[in-house]
Amino acid sequence: MAISSPVPEETDLVSFAIMVNGKEINGVYKVFSIFVENAVNRIPAARIHILDGTPSEADFPISDSDDFIPGNSITINAGYNSNNDTIFSGIIIKQSLKITQRGDSMLILECYDKAIKMTVGRKSAVFVSKTDSDAISEIISGYGLEKSVEATTPRLPEIIQFYASDWDFMLTRADVNCQIVVVDQGKITISKPDTSKDPVLSVKYGESLVSIDVTMDSSSQLSAVQSSSWDIKTQALINANAVDPGFVLPGNISSNTLAAVTSTSEFHLQSTVPLD
Repeated sequence: MAISSPVPEETDLVSFAIMVNGKEINGVYKVFSIFVENAVNRIPAARIHILDGTPSEADFPISDSDDFIPGNSITINAGYNSNNDTIFSGIIIKQSLKITQRGDSMLILECYDKAIKMTVGRKSAVFVSKTDSDAISEIISGYGLEKSVEATTPRLPEIIQFYASDWDFMLTRADVNCQIVVVDQGKITISKPDTSKDPVLSVKYGESLVSIDVTMDSSSQLSAVQSSSWDIKTQALINANAVDPGFVLPGNISSNTLAAVTSTSEFHLQSTVPLD
């Protein structure tokens, strides 16, 4: 049965704890704000504002300390009435200082999941006789990250990574297989969305919904897709028809109904180069 609201009943006292290198930060530090962002196909990020600066001594004691040096591990726990859950775990990437015209001074920390290392540098590689999931798993293992990669087919003669970051290349190969990438506390999970499962959360308008921005667009819906390519070995045209993935979509209007608005009866893809 789905939970009726993401917010528990006892919300009178917001609580949080910030751990750096496994230890809770100094209790005298005045944390002004915490912002955490998690999204599909994105690397989790956190931004923390801490009041810092002593004008009379012209220094920034918290920034000068070793607590928030880039590279330090950081974990953010949050909840209500000291019943906290981990909402972010990663490393400090950047710190900056900001002084406003009113004289307020703050230390700003920018933090990312350890998977941020996959975004640095463009690389080229060739994966011979491997599936996309094999190539993705090999890349992730090189960073020492946990992983759960759903197996894909077929085994391809070669997969070429050309001057692209490992992160971008991974997203591209996952997208080819209709998979999504979810990063959570140093673990990368890649799989197709399972829309057949029962919902675990029910968010209601007027009760627990804070904001929403949804769109129903018929311009990208297709009735049918056929692909064709030239087979050099047999000197013949190869044709393949797309298969309905069978996703259970939200709302009361089907994809076929939307496709009938602008789509032709058949959308054709073709290539002049040999493709499986």
